[in-house]
Amino acid sequence: MTNPAGIGEELRAQLAEHLRPEQVVELTLDVIAWSKQKVLVALDLDAPLDPDRPTQLDFDREGRAVVGGERYVSAADRPI
Repeated sequence: MTNPAGIGEELRAQLAEHLRPEQVVELTLDVIAWSKQKVLVALDLDAPLDPDRPTQLDFDREGRAVVGGERYVSAADRPI
């Protein structure tokens, strides 16, 4: 994560043994997405929404993070 240029042929070969190319891409994007909070934590800007309880983390149907609130409900899933 901190030195992507340091990823050598040996690691690439190991990944290729276990993962398809699209899985490597997905894993890479997941690491990038979940690493962005590091800056907020380092700067102490990651304050909870409510200091008296844990902040809820959920995901919508498209896989996007939903923080601290109601779960995403698509129009197709809403009652008429």
